[in-house]
Amino acid sequence: MNAPDRFELFVLPDGVKKYAFIPFTQDGQTHASGLAVVPQPAGAALRGQLHQFTMSPTLTITPDTKIPNAATFKIEKEDHTLANMLRMQLLEDPKVLFAGYKMPHPLDHYFILKVQTTPDTNPAHVLGNAVTELIQCVGSMKNKFEMDLIRARSDASKVDNGEGEDLSSHQVDMDF
Repeated sequence: MNAPDRFELFVLPDGVKKYAFIPFTQDGQTHASGLAVVPQPAGAALRGQLHQFTMSPTLTITPDTKIPNAATFKIEKEDHTLANMLRMQLLEDPKVLFAGYKMPHPLDHYFILKVQTTPDTNPAHVLGNAVTELIQCVGSMKNKFEMDLIRARSDASKVDNGEGEDLSSHQVDMDF
């Protein structure tokens, strides 16, 4: 067919990183975050609001000019898997009023994530928190899976030695 190989759409070019670790200054303090509010000049009318900027070739943040405390994130080289996980994690945050995403076209491998927050925070901050929480959740899930796998292998070796029960009906504990 005319469609390119699917894996090529997710491969980053040489020298391009998936994310950028950019320190920024806000309220006189230096922060280090992959997602940041870009500080405005002193006396700016929309002080503390997001400016459009590109953090890396794979993430673009554009503030919404019509909706307060809202921004649009364009994330390249990703698909529904990450988009839906981010949306669900954002919706668990009580400071998030709206979170949704769309995939413009099946052959374009990027998604657009829209986030609106309460006035006491900003979309970049809650997205950074959601990413951190997702990383912790996936790490916890991985650890639980590995522990259950070790336990199942241990039980299987006991059965092979005639010491334990038959594991043909054994279920792995997936309580997340």
